[in-house]
Parts: sequence; structure tokens; C-alpha cells
Amino acid sequence: MSVYNLAFISDTEKSQNTKWVISLDGERVENENIRRVSIDKFYTLVTVTGEQTVFKQLCEKLPTVIEDVIAAIVQKNSVNTIFAELEKISPNLLKSLYLLAFKKYQGFENFNV
Repeated sequence: MSVYNLAFISDTEKSQNTKWVISLDGERVENENIRRVSIDKFYTLVTVTGEQTVFKQLCEKLPTVIEDVIAAIVQKNSVNTIFAELEKISPNLLKSLYLLAFKKYQGFENFNV
């Protein structure tokens, strides 16, 4: 049985499952069981099938919820440059959000929303 202690690390922009290596008092310290795992690789680890793109599949199901939230936002006489910047990435607002956050993650090179 494997045990995972999960911490979402936001300083990575790529898919990874690597040993966490640190320097302690000037000495390199590492342990194969202590790992730096991106969220897409974590979802692969915890699924029964080991499906490589399960996180991407989850993200593809969320647009319905996000569309409902965006539709509920009422903008009154305000200029929002965020939407314009996201449209530069993709005309599909939801796809832009995902690509901005996960473009280097496994399976997202052909993300379908």
C-alpha cells in the first residue's frame, strides 16, 4: 500500500513525478519515497487504471460548472482586460484558463473543450 502526502506546489509549470532533493547543512539529502508530483501525475497515481490523462479528463468535465458561474457574473460599466487577454490564448474562455494553467501537463497539448 502506498501513502501519499499531497501538497500542491504552484512553482512548477510542467508535469512531473521526481525525487525531492534538498541540501541540508550543505549536504545533499534525498529519498526515493519523498517525491515532487504535479497534479496530473498525482491523479494518474491514485486512479485504479493508471490512466495517464485522467486529470485532463476531469478538467474537460468542469466547463459546465464554470460556464454557470461566469454567466452569473454581472458586469456593469467596467472594463475587464482579463477576458481580452484570455481570448488571445484561445477564443474559448474556458480552454484559455486551462491552457494558461496546465499547457505543459500531460495530455493538454490536445485539450478539447
